[in-house]
Amino acid sequence: MKRILAVALILMGLLNLAGCSQWASNGEKVFEEPPELYLQVGDQEVRGRGGTYSWNYKGNFNQWFGVEADAIHPLDGKDRLEGLETQETTALLRFEEQPDEVRAHCWSDAHWGDHEAQSESVEVDGDRLSLKKGGHIYEVIANWERESYEGTAHYIFYIIVK
Repeated sequence: MKRILAVALILMGLLNLAGCSQWASNGEKVFEEPPELYLQVGDQEVRGRGGTYSWNYKGNFNQWFGVEADAIHPLDGKDRLEGLETQETTALLRFEEQPDEVRAHCWSDAHWGDHEAQSESVEVDGDRLSLKKGGHIYEVIANWERESYEGTAHYIFYIIVK
């Protein structure tokens, strides 16, 4: 009896480890947190600062897990965001996994710390983000709906167009 119990425990442990592989039975990669986003501007590239997100993913035995994460307001990130300077007027959005929907808005850097400041919509055309003249804090919001994961994530960038 002890031998059967020991074998059962070992098998359960192996199944648990196999479940951490992040691959669904249909071959789709399972993201347990939002995919990374990089912004390519000319020959420069910067990783998006992760913001608030709501994320769900399918784990072992088709059990769903969820995470709600909050972050500081984009206009409170002055000390955490390094400005990328450019003369380009568009940027390429490079997601680790392409989302189903992307939208964006921005604030002038004259509004650092001002939570009452109104944001402006920013055009997103496919994987292209329009950039505005001057210094702006951009918030890119992406949505995914897949068989093994789903959610919404916010990413923050500080871009200065000369």
